[in-house]
Amino acid sequence: MTGMYFNPAMASGHTMGCRGTHAMEHFFVYWAGPFLGSYVAITLDQAFHVDAEQKAKDGKKKAE
Repeated sequence: MTGMYFNPAMASGHTMGCRGTHAMEHFFVYWAGPFLGSYVAITLDQAFHVDAEQKAKDGKKKAE
């Protein structure tokens, strides 16, 4: 097992200074990765989001 952590602060505190790992590895995996993933998810949601309530209202207007 790799000893994966979900909380970046806890991961940094527990594994910083361990043999075989560098500080930049921790930064990219536990800090930069989640922030980058969040940014990509928000951007994709804004680009492709379909508002179900607005779509229903538009459908009712067309039916009238």
